[in-house]
Amino acid sequence: MTYRGSIRWLIAAVSVVFGAACLGADVQYPDHNGDVVDTVMFRSVDAGGGHACGIVEGDVAYCWGNNSVGQLGSDNLLSYAVPKKVAQGDLGLAQVSAGVLNSCAVTVDQDVYCWGHNQYGQVGSGTAELTPVTSPSKVLGGHQFTTVSAGGVHVCGLVNDGEAWCWGLAGPGLLGNGSLGDDTWSAIPVSVLTAERFRVISAAASHTCGLTASGEAYCWGENLRGQLGNGTTTNSAVPVQVVGGVLFQEIDAGYEHTCALDLEGSAFCWGWGYFGQLGSGAGVSSSTPLMVSGGLTFRAITAGASYTCAIDTSSAAHCWGLNDDGRLGDGSMTLRSEPTAVSGNLQFDTISAGEGGSNTATCGFTQDNLVYCWGHGQEGQLGTGLPSSSSVPVPVTGQG
Repeated sequence: MTYRGSIRWLIAAVSVVFGAACLGADVQYPDHNGDVVDTVMFRSVDAGGGHACGIVEGDVAYCWGNNSVGQLGSDNLLSYAVPKKVAQGDLGLAQVSAGVLNSCAVTVDQDVYCWGHNQYGQVGSGTAELTPVTSPSKVLGGHQFTTVSAGGVHVCGLVNDGEAWCWGLAGPGLLGNGSLGDDTWSAIPVSVLTAERFRVISAAASHTCGLTASGEAYCWGENLRGQLGNGTTTNSAVPVQVVGGVLFQEIDAGYEHTCALDLEGSAFCWGWGYFGQLGSGAGVSSSTPLMVSGGLTFRAITAGASYTCAIDTSSAAHCWGLNDDGRLGDGSMTLRSEPTAVSGNLQFDTISAGEGGSNTATCGFTQDNLVYCWGHGQEGQLGTGLPSSSSVPVPVTGQG
C-alpha cells in the first residue's frame, strides 16, 4: 500500500469502524453498564480524527469518541461518548495532542507518552505492530520534550533547544530526516535534518510545519497540493522554507493545507482550497501563502479536514471551508469560503479543528474554562453522551 493509500485508509477507517458505533456497538454512554461520568475541569482540548482529548486539573488527560485502535488510552477498545480518563493517570501530563488514530502527551517532567495506532511505530516504543496500544507508552530515546504534535502516521515534537524530532512512517518525507518510502519508518524519534530551531511544530496527516523564533515558517512531507508553501508541488523529506517573506506568530498544518498568522494577526493559508479552506474563495488552491479574505485580525488559528477556524482579537471564533455535519459551527451545513462567525457568542481561548475526514468535529476551550465541541458526533466525539451531530457548539458532559 502506498503512503497516500495508507493515510486515506486511516481516514476511511474512522468511518468504517464508526459505522458499527453508530448502531450502539461498543460505545459507552452515560451510566451504560454502570459507568459514571467523572466531573472534571478542563485546562485545554485538542480535536483529532474522530476523537478529542483534553488536560484537566490535576494534570490528567481525558479523551472521548472513537477508540477503534486505542486512541483514547482507556486500556480498552470501547468508544466513549463522554470524557474517559486516560489510563495511568498519575503520569502528570501537561499537554496532549490528538492525532488521526493515535494520541500523545507531554508530562510535566518533559517525557512523552503515546497510545493508539502503531503500525508504523508512531507510538515511539521501539516497535511497529498492528496490535493497538491501549494505554500510554513512554517514547524511547531519552529526550526531554517541550511539546508534541500527533499527525496521521507520524508524530513530531520539540526539545528544549527547539530541535525537532519525529517518529513513525517516512512516506513522502514525514520524518524530515531525508528518509522516503512507504516501507521506511522509525519507532523511536529521529532528528529532523535542519539547522533551524523551532518554537512551534504542527504535524498533520500528510505533512509537518514549524516556526522559528524569528517567525520563519518551514514545512516538510507531502506537497502534492502545495501544502508546504514553497511554490512547488514537490514532496520534501527535509524542511523547506515557506516563500513570500512573511513572518508568522502561529502556524497549523491541516489535511493538505496549512494556515498561519503573521505578526499583525492577519491570516494566511496555502495548499488545497477546493472547499474554500484557504479563505480566498471556493476552488482556490495555492502553493504559496494567500491572505484570508474578510479583513479580520486573529490571535489563534487551526487547520483541519478541509476547513479552518480562527479566534479573533475579541475572542470570537470564525470558521471557513467544508461544512459537512456542521463542523464550522455556524448553525448550517453550508460551505463557506470566507471566515464565518461560530454561533453562540462564546469567548474562546483556544480552538482545535479535527482531521477525521467525514467524521470531523471541532472543539474549543472558552474563557470560562469550558470545552465546547461541534460537527460530526455520531461516534461520541462531541463528548455529550449522545451519538448525535451538532452544527452549533455544545458543552462536553461532566464539566464541573
